[in-house]
Amino acid sequence: MMNGFNQYLCDFCQQPCRRSTGAKEYGKHARWQRCLSCKVSYAISLTGQVKCRIFRGPGEDEFYQLRINYKENISTICFLKKDSWMYNNRKQTTYNSTQIVTLDHCIKDISPQNVQDKIKLYILFS
Repeated sequence: MMNGFNQYLCDFCQQPCRRSTGAKEYGKHARWQRCLSCKVSYAISLTGQVKCRIFRGPGEDEFYQLRINYKENISTICFLKKDSWMYNNRKQTTYNSTQIVTLDHCIKDISPQNVQDKIKLYILFS
């Protein structure tokens, strides 16, 4: 849901999200918004529909991520590991991603509170 300032309101805590950079798979046709408290990112279409949700698990340097892509009707669990280095006296950071599981459906009934348990469950039984 969008508020009057063109910000997306988080589906879980109803607080305004911040604009964010995200995957380029939607190009000019979507904007990324991120709820810092819930650790959920949204790809929002120009019409205000959620095209993709990304749930981030706990951790800073290593963590799991669950990506639910509503456009393609798939869910993907990835493991991300932080990689940092210095370039021109500035710290640079990227995350190396390893795909763990891809499911041919969108996982339902997911929330920031249960995402870690769902990730463990799908990894265990895949």
